[in-house]
Amino acid sequence: MKKALNNEPSLYKVPPQSIEAEESLLSAILIQNENLIAVRDILDPEDFYRSAHQKIFSAILKLANQRTPIDLVTTVNCLKTNGQLEEIGGAFYLAQLVDSVPMAVNARHYAKIIKKCSTKRRIIEGTNSLVKKAFEPASEIDELLADILEMQSKIMRNSAAGNGAIKLKMTTEDLQSYFSSLRETPFNSLNQVIEGLMVGELTIIGGRPGMGKTALALEFLSHTAIDEGSPVIYCGAQMSKPRIYARLLAQRCKINLRKILGGRVPEEKQKQLLENHRLINQASIETIIIKNRISVPDLMAQVLRALDRTKEKLGLLIIENLQQLIWPGKTFERDWEQVSFMVEKLRPFCYEIGTPIIASSQLNRKLEDREDKRPLLSDLFGKAGEDLADNVFFPFRPNVYDKSIIKEEGRPEKDAEISISKGGAPVRLPFVFWGDYLSWEEIE
Repeated sequence: MKKALNNEPSLYKVPPQSIEAEESLLSAILIQNENLIAVRDILDPEDFYRSAHQKIFSAILKLANQRTPIDLVTTVNCLKTNGQLEEIGGAFYLAQLVDSVPMAVNARHYAKIIKKCSTKRRIIEGTNSLVKKAFEPASEIDELLADILEMQSKIMRNSAAGNGAIKLKMTTEDLQSYFSSLRETPFNSLNQVIEGLMVGELTIIGGRPGMGKTALALEFLSHTAIDEGSPVIYCGAQMSKPRIYARLLAQRCKINLRKILGGRVPEEKQKQLLENHRLINQASIETIIIKNRISVPDLMAQVLRALDRTKEKLGLLIIENLQQLIWPGKTFERDWEQVSFMVEKLRPFCYEIGTPIIASSQLNRKLEDREDKRPLLSDLFGKAGEDLADNVFFPFRPNVYDKSIIKEEGRPEKDAEISISKGGAPVRLPFVFWGDYLSWEEIE
């Protein structure tokens, strides 16, 4: 049986509110200024239901910022200066507010009640807007999913109430859990610089085409999934599953990739190939192939479905080529604006799935106009946004720009490097790059 949406009784209810808690809190602050300290990390003026109470709390915050004592007289004067005194009911309403709630107690308790009601109102407002948009024939699923994520993010930010000072205390189990979540990289020299990848961290691998970004990403995949035995979800850009598989075999067996693809594996390498074929099959590796562009909400949905299939704690999520990610209804004038935006959208996802994320990205082609073509953070994020990612790796192969070098089979590039930026001056580590099997090797 069809049910009309406008017959739902819940839509006609008064929005969640507690006028009593609002009055009690404002009275408590006006009587005893210290109560503001207890609630300032919880509430914003918009959390109050009554418009008058929003204006009063704004005036109180303004006085506090000016280091002016907060009482009935100063608050009245502040509201009068702002032209809001009559809007809140005049000085009489403030006096009545203080007199009606004589006991200045439980300020933080009242604040939590107000915040709870405010969050519920935001949820109702956001979901009602989504329901209305979902009924529109022209609405697109990608846009609706993006709106859901945007609404969720805003509500979570607004509902986050500080807990004040807490005792610095961790159990042995807490410490063990923290350190066990540290994900080592495939390279000792890299681990010495960044100490590994932590849950909730976002790492970017940035470079121009041909610099070995995918090769480096696959080194992380191979180490985490095969050597450490932790599940990995790999979102590859325009690369088939057989190609990914072949590249993993080439890296691990040190066999020329072309020989694997052409079925010309040397006899002395076939046993090693079969062993690594078995190891890859046993590993928990989920692949999501990005054939063209994909919206962030759609990608997140696919990752969550893949996560459900693993039924284990995820060790690492790898996303290739941020430039292939889109956000419904959003366009960008510059490449770095797109990268910065996508990084901001991916960061909360690190915490949601409880794992580090590695994402690769192209760099601004203008860096090739410089004499020194080593990448800089500004090539990735523009002039701002240096703190957008926890770690940034820049694989760099100078031989790519030297056309005089004749590439020979079986000979590596010995002047390659990986530059690491982690909240300070970049650290350059010398590496060898094997072009035959597309693999990075650190110099001991």
